[in-house]
Amino acid sequence: MGEAEGSEPGNTKENAIFKACKEAAADVLKNIVKNVRARVAEVSDDTIYIDSGTDGGFREGEVLTIVRETSPITINGKIVGMKEINVGTAKVIEVNSEYSICKITSHNGSVNKGDIVKRVSKKK
Repeated sequence: MGEAEGSEPGNTKENAIFKACKEAAADVLKNIVKNVRARVAEVSDDTIYIDSGTDGGFREGEVLTIVRETSPITINGKIVGMKEINVGTAKVIEVNSEYSICKITSHNGSVNKGDIVKRVSKKK
């Protein structure tokens, strides 16, 4: 016989599978949001416009690192990444679905169109 209505959640196979899927989806989302990055599309005084918004995981109020890619990192003849230099930080002040507006909070020289903004994941 099947479970009676009103039984404790998590006691059926379906509830166990649902719970496992929900936890797996939360872990994937956490990793996606943790590694958010975008490019600077425009610079105007101490304001930058970046090419990603809520669709890319950005949230109002968060502080981002601004970096500039310099030269490729090559291993066994294959480019596996880019060396980066820290340019500064910016705080997200407005988020739309496809772009965000940020205020530069610190900088080491100029912030340029094409620089990268990213959330740096914290090591556990």
